[in-house]
Amino acid sequence: MTPAHSEPIGILLSTLRQMGARFELTDGGLEYIGPRKKCEAAKQLLNRQEELTLFLRAKLACKPPRFEATDRALLPSIAQEMWWRWIDEETTVALSLLDYYLEVTSEQLTGAILKLADAHMALRSSFAEAEGALRVTLNSTEDFVVEKQCVPEGSANSAASDAVREFLARPLLASSMWLTRAKIVSLSSSRHLVVMAMNHLIVDGPSIRILKKQLRGIMCGTSAQCVAPGKYSLSDFVNWQLNWYATARARFGCLLAELDEIEGAAAIANDRQHSRLAGRE
Repeated sequence: MTPAHSEPIGILLSTLRQMGARFELTDGGLEYIGPRKKCEAAKQLLNRQEELTLFLRAKLACKPPRFEATDRALLPSIAQEMWWRWIDEETTVALSLLDYYLEVTSEQLTGAILKLADAHMALRSSFAEAEGALRVTLNSTEDFVVEKQCVPEGSANSAASDAVREFLARPLLASSMWLTRAKIVSLSSSRHLVVMAMNHLIVDGPSIRILKKQLRGIMCGTSAQCVAPGKYSLSDFVNWQLNWYATARARFGCLLAELDEIEGAAAIANDRQHSRLAGRE
């Protein structure tokens, strides 16, 4: 018997997905895919394996399987292959999108985010190695969870800033089923922040600007008032970004120093080669 206080299986699975983990049905039963250190939701699900198995079988029976890419256009790019080989399982490098909307409901924003994900295969892609090759799998937006949080109006800015920082601080591993996460932070019934985090495997800097513009376009079609860029910002979030970039620069400083040394050594070797050639002439 399931304890009366236990959360529904669907809620626990949703929580698990947000942590970059999942359970899958295999011939041998259930398989846990995710970080070695299991979160509380994973532990609860492991204690309810029979119920979880029935839930996953019922869900699998009523929807088509995910599509595994075989088309050349859906194979990983060279840059994605290189990035996948370079990072390890615990590394997470995510880019973020932050925007502010007025006179719109959180339901409208949720619909717009799902439309955006439907329009871009990259946002629905997950990666895994099979027989030594990197494969792409396209996920369904039916499984995509848009998180929602309401903050007190009296301390909306500081509470929203905390919510954004907490959301972006969560790891987004390259091995996760979803490399895109989205959250709506509601400052009131008609004022909302949209924050999205996307793994660097699927987006780059220019992509973020394009996605932000497209999301605005979808929302303007629902008569939402799109605030001009720069008119609204969270100073704490900006400071957090600056600190992140400073840390990233320090992280890459050692690599740049090594490259300088290699370049210097190559230049010295080149000069010696020229000197030897000059001596023979």
